[in-house]
Amino acid sequence: MQPNYLASRALACLLLADPDAKIAALDALHANWQRGIVPLPDSTEPALSIDTPGRPEKPLLVATNGARPQSLTLLDSIGLSP
Repeated sequence: MQPNYLASRALACLLLADPDAKIAALDALHANWQRGIVPLPDSTEPALSIDTPGRPEKPLLVATNGARPQSLTLLDSIGLSP
C-alpha cells in the first residue's frame, strides 16, 4: 500500500506513542483529507491491521481517592435515575 493512502497514514498516526504527536498527526491527516489530498486505496489492496497501537512508555496514573463513584447505567450517569 502506498504511504499517502488514508489507511496507511491513519495507521502511522495510531502507532505514535506520544499523545501530543498522535493528536497533531491526526489533525494534519484530517485537514489533508478535508482538502482531498489523501486518497482512498484501491479496493484490491489488502487491509492493514493494527496489532499494537502506540502507547506512552509510562502512562500517567491518576489517584482514585476523592473521585465520585461512576454509575453503571446510562440514566444514572446523566442524572435521570428514577
